[in-house]
Amino acid sequence: MLNSQPIKPQRVLKGISNNFTKNDYLITDASASLRWIGVFFPVKSIGRKIITPRGVGPTGFDVGALIGTCLAADLFSERSNRSKKIVFTGDGGLMNGGISEFETIKRLDLDYTIVVINNSELGFVKFGQAMVYKKRYYDIDCPQTNLVYLAEVFGGMGIYIELLGQLDASVKQAMQSEGFNLIDVIVDQTEFLPPNFY
Repeated sequence: MLNSQPIKPQRVLKGISNNFTKNDYLITDASASLRWIGVFFPVKSIGRKIITPRGVGPTGFDVGALIGTCLAADLFSERSNRSKKIVFTGDGGLMNGGISEFETIKRLDLDYTIVVINNSELGFVKFGQAMVYKKRYYDIDCPQTNLVYLAEVFGGMGIYIELLGQLDASVKQAMQSEGFNLIDVIVDQTEFLPPNFY
């Protein structure tokens, strides 16, 4: 199931985990991306290396938290031994406030990777409506947005992934590259958040 097409969000996390070390930081947005990490991302070291908001309300938390994580982590490390900072977010969460911080992170010349699980939906809202309203959905759709182009506008490297065969090499390339890297992964719209018995 993890290696099926379309790509599953939990398979994207496996690609990140395969390139993640005990010195690295994973930052998540609220809502669906936070729920995926809680179940499917293995803790690799002692200490707070997974930065998440409390609860599911503050979508748009991710990029602001990335800025703080980069500044704090880099303050205490040598440039040659810097940790990787990876944001795991959904397209809805990123559009709810994260994009407005792209100028700041470009100006600060930070090194990081943003991995977007893009299902053109508000995933956590969809999950809640499936549970409470028996899959009668209302206002969950997000517009198809060229997030790769947004990254490139701000001087970053953008990678668009639709096929599973592209995923692992692209995640590795982005996580090992300096500067602003964004991976826009088109994921399965039918994959529900855990517990996914809907």
